[in-house]
Amino acid sequence: MILVATPLEPLRILSDLHLGHPLSRIGEPEDLWPLIAHAGTVVFNGDSAEVRAGPQCERALELLGSLQALLDRRGVASIFLTGNHDPRYSEQHALLLGEGRLLATHGDFLVPFISPWSRRLDRCRAEMESLLESADPLRWESDLDYRLDLARACCDLLETAAPREGLSRMAKLLEMLHDIGSPKRALRIVEVWLRNPGRAFRAMERMVPDTRIMVVGHTHWPGVWLRGKRAVINTGGFVSMPPAQLVEFADGMVRVRAVRGRSGRCEPGRVRFERRIDD
Repeated sequence: MILVATPLEPLRILSDLHLGHPLSRIGEPEDLWPLIAHAGTVVFNGDSAEVRAGPQCERALELLGSLQALLDRRGVASIFLTGNHDPRYSEQHALLLGEGRLLATHGDFLVPFISPWSRRLDRCRAEMESLLESADPLRWESDLDYRLDLARACCDLLETAAPREGLSRMAKLLEMLHDIGSPKRALRIVEVWLRNPGRAFRAMERMVPDTRIMVVGHTHWPGVWLRGKRAVINTGGFVSMPPAQLVEFADGMVRVRAVRGRSGRCEPGRVRFERRIDD
């Protein structure tokens, strides 16, 4: 579902907090407060927490509850969009702002097989291939709602392909080291980094032609890419080496700020990019 809204400003957009993940730089929701303070609304653009099947789910839900309590206590509205790690936490998969000029969505729908580097994909590739082969090619190219729904269905397949239970601590460590050191996995990640901005521009042109700025996450590679009057912004994430970015939106102006802080408390940094959405 695409949410069309006029939320309280200033609005901030964050992505890929991965609350509950052992590598997340956000230990407690209070660590985020400097990024949220004085906002009217905060949009959490997918993968806010590890709420899919797995050992981190219980802790992730606890942290999400604490985050929502913090927002409520301090009078900040929130919008949670789905990602591939929290595909059913919300019914909203995308958000249109500024009369459709700004689109925020996690961005997993842009990537073939959602997470082509994932070990989970090895366990459900055949089912996902069958699902994607049956997709309507015309709607695939032109209908954002349709693509988002397909992405959620693919995420459901990844959900059923949960990691094997009962492995020893040493076996889990060996699997993790294999994933980290796998050249094939690294090549798939780099390929997505290189191709995704172009995929985002094509999606804007064909699915939401009035949109001028698309804000995504998912790949954990922060940046701003420009093509004519359009811009693609990736806010990065909080579990990877590159620092995350924060998007601010108020009075028709979009600003991208660096996020300072490698672990624990995070703070907004310098402005890296700004543009009016009607330029």
